[in-house]
Amino acid sequence: MQTESFSVPRWRSGEAPREVRLRFARSQREVSGDSAASLLEQAEAHGLRPAHGCRQGICASCTCVLLSGCVRDLRSGALCSEPGQPIRLCVSAAHGDLALDL
Repeated sequence: MQTESFSVPRWRSGEAPREVRLRFARSQREVSGDSAASLLEQAEAHGLRPAHGCRQGICASCTCVLLSGCVRDLRSGALCSEPGQPIRLCVSAAHGDLALDL
């Protein structure tokens, strides 16, 4: 029997994770989070159930809109801070306080 398991590699920025504020606008929730875990993991940890599929950034099922703030792509380290930009929750982490249309 052969099994496979896939997960997103963690971006190694060299800086320690820090506490951030996450605002989920449609859910009307504001919570504490951190800058290391994926936004999908953090939303689920706070009781939200966003749509998702592969958890690797491939299927785009977890895509939502960034309302404000900045996110870091966990695969490449690229930053995105453009309001209205679609992001994939499973491969994005907060790079400071942010708001999502979730």
